[in-house]
Amino acid sequence: MTLSCLNIKTALMEEILTKEFIEKADGAFKNARKESLKELFELGRMSISEPKGEWVLQKGIMPHYQSGGTVGSRINKLLYQLDFIIAFDWGNWDEGKRLAEPENRNGIANQPVHILIALLTNIVRADRFNEGLYDGFIEDGFIAVILEALEKHFFKKNITL
Repeated sequence: MTLSCLNIKTALMEEILTKEFIEKADGAFKNARKESLKELFELGRMSISEPKGEWVLQKGIMPHYQSGGTVGSRINKLLYQLDFIIAFDWGNWDEGKRLAEPENRNGIANQPVHILIALLTNIVRADRFNEGLYDGFIEDGFIAVILEALEKHFFKKNITL
């Protein structure tokens, strides 16, 4: 890859996570109610033991994924209430796809707040087109990893719950 190709790729990535997106994500996190964040972080820990869901295949009914528990839906609802689901071109965000791969998840703890919120947005929005994706990330612990990383940012700011 030539230098000019790298510059183009960097420029495209910057356009996907715009300055406006970064400001909204950082602002939503900074202005979130402590009680709501505490609940979100606790739900993240609880999600690790969430029962597995399953595909429901019944004659006359559209196939669908049925979650094994309620923690995932509670997390999803809180993400919207906290304004953590922020519009951006998530479908073209290659870095997000790379970070979601199991072999790359160790680096999640070192990501800035806006990247973590972008990952959550990407997963929630993509589930609309790929039913069961969100629940899969609940079940394999990735949502818990992202929320744990957000919690570390919360405590870095010396804010007590």
